[in-house]
Amino acid sequence: MVTGFRYAARTVAALAVALAVCRVAAVAADDPPPIVKRAVAEYAADHRGAIAMSRHLSFTMHVGPMGKDVTNEVGIFMHDGAYVKTKYYAGTENGKTDDDASLRKQEDKANEDIAAGKGFFKRPMDPRFTADYKFDESPCACWHDTEHVKFTSLVRDASHGDGTMIIDKATARVQSIEYDMNKPPDHATSGHVIETYGEAIPGLWTCVKVEETYSGKVGFVGGNAHLAYTLDHFRRFAQTDAAVAAIANRTL
Repeated sequence: MVTGFRYAARTVAALAVALAVCRVAAVAADDPPPIVKRAVAEYAADHRGAIAMSRHLSFTMHVGPMGKDVTNEVGIFMHDGAYVKTKYYAGTENGKTDDDASLRKQEDKANEDIAAGKGFFKRPMDPRFTADYKFDESPCACWHDTEHVKFTSLVRDASHGDGTMIIDKATARVQSIEYDMNKPPDHATSGHVIETYGEAIPGLWTCVKVEETYSGKVGFVGGNAHLAYTLDHFRRFAQTDAAVAAIANRTL
């Protein structure tokens, strides 16, 4: 999700850990299986038009004796499933409230990343990125009403990963995505993510919760980090200007 992954990288960078981003050209995947095609169509239909939402994030990191705790509250605007703009409302770092200059710096960096197509997971059921993946409907011990589809990214950058989607057979809506990052932050040997989906508002089935876990080393010192955020106060707008104004004025 936008800025969640980017914000984790920024805070880790404060302790000499920076995000390595490498964007590789997409390679056409094989024709997706029918359940994935249905999921892509459902995702596109649900995310049509202008949508705004609130995000509530917490991040905790421990590297040897050092630690960091961060929280923030932001508004997010997306259009036809693409992240367009974010607005930072409030934040803390190790219990200290972020001042306005710090919030604006974070906000500017987040919006730069959005404009550059960085800082968010390029989901396999998003029609803009489906061709970046190949899919495997290998047999599994699945619940009778769901299908588990493995995906492997053909684009091996920080915005993609390998994992599994759980898709409801009746509605073709994604229930959850669990994946390993292709390129976790520098000094992290692994980055694991679970996205949970649900009905945010009538007619919008989308991601409502994300958890990310990292482990690795800085020099000879082992460390780990955990990032979690929830999304709520979703609203659909007839006009993009109204959605932008809603996040700017915090009126979601």
